[in-house]
Order: sequence, then C-alpha cells, then structure tokens
Amino acid sequence: MDPRGKTAFVSGGTSGLGLAAARLLVAKQANVAVLGVGPVAEVAEVAASLGPGVLGLAADITDPAAVAAAVDAVIERFGALHINVNTAGVMTPANLLDENDRPNDLSQLRAMIEVNLIGTYAVIGQCVAAMLRNPAEDGERGVIVNTASIAALDGTPGQAPYATTKAGLIALMLPLARELAGRGIRINTVTPGGFDTPMNAWIPRDYLDSVSAQIPNPQRLGHADEYAAMALALIENSYANATSVRLDGGYRMS
Repeated sequence: MDPRGKTAFVSGGTSGLGLAAARLLVAKQANVAVLGVGPVAEVAEVAASLGPGVLGLAADITDPAAVAAAVDAVIERFGALHINVNTAGVMTPANLLDENDRPNDLSQLRAMIEVNLIGTYAVIGQCVAAMLRNPAEDGERGVIVNTASIAALDGTPGQAPYATTKAGLIALMLPLARELAGRGIRINTVTPGGFDTPMNAWIPRDYLDSVSAQIPNPQRLGHADEYAAMALALIENSYANATSVRLDGGYRMS
C-alpha cells in the first residue's frame, strides 16, 4: 500500500517507536493520527510537532469505548482509515516467585495483558471495522503492523509476563489474516530487539552496553527510525501478510 494520501492511525505514537513511525508516515505524505495515553496537552503538542495536519488523540487503549471514540475521530477528520501501526505497550520486570519462593501476585501480569494484548486487540478490531468500509484499491483496503518483542521468542528471567503478551501478538496474526482472507486487509508484526527508546530508559546503562556488545552487527541498540523503516516496508509490500520480522541485529538473548 502506498501511504501517500492514505490515513494512518498510530497507537503509542507520541514517543519511541510509534513516534518514529508517525514521523516517517508524515514524510511519506500520509494523513496521520497519533494516539497517546495523555495528558491531552502533551499529546496535542507531539502531534503539532509532527506537522500541522497531524491529529493527536489522548486515550487509554484498555478502555474499549475510548478506542472506538478515537477511531471515530480519525474517520471524522480524514474520512477513512487505511493503516494501523500499534506500538502502545508496557514492560515491567516480574518474576513468578518472590525472594521467599512464594508466588507473586498477578497484578503485573494482568496489567501487561490488558495493555499489550487486549488493548492492542481492541485497537485492531476498531481499525479493521473502519478499513472494511474502504473501496479496494489493487485488492487492498487496509494494513496493520503490530509490535512484538524478541522476548516472545527467547525471553530471559523476569520477562515471563511481558513475553507472554508479546507472543500473543505474534500468535494472533495468522488467525486474523485467515479471518480476513479475501477482504483486502493484511496484518504483520515487527519483532524488535533492544532499542534505544524511552521505554528502556529505566534500564541501567551498563546493562544496555553489555547487550550491545552481544549484538553481532551493528553492535549497538536499534534506532527508532530503523523500526519505522521496517514498519513502512511491511505497509508498502502488498505481498507481506501474516509474517513476523525480527529486527535485532542478530541478537539472541541468553
């Protein structure tokens, strides 16, 4: 799908990977709406920094009504929705057992499932419903790009809840692609490794440096614009469907 003149809705679009994707889509002459959890003024400020025509929307993706209202606002502003990039997510280290080998409570697991998996699923549902109203252009009505993590494939201790949610995003691709077969909507996933984004700002620098040293090439954390370029490739390549692409410099967590 050529993004020029199309409308893109980017959840988590006010920082990190989502912000980079939104910026690239603006450069590709798409109409862009960015969704952030708020505050409203901050979301509006980010949207304005991307360009005068960018729509900023503040909503929590764990609230289905708020998600529906956000998609309605996109349709009202731009008339249609063609591209959905999902980067909204949370990551909190969480072990199965505490220091006394007793089971930890399930609050962190529930929180990550609500945002990373259920919230993303809710956004996809609203976006797909809107995309199906589009006329098919060269067989395409819409395209979705989700964001998983290499934790879903080779997670480390303390990542079990996070890895579970990101594995869920990879797992839902093929069933959804089959559900939408013949209806002109594709769904793909970028599966990033270590990226230099605000989500990782809490991680000690010496640990991030040790990760960089284990990456075959290039030996550094990923840049958000590299994620954006991969998301754009999946949007533009009309034969890319139900696929997950690792973007990690060859890194394998151990």
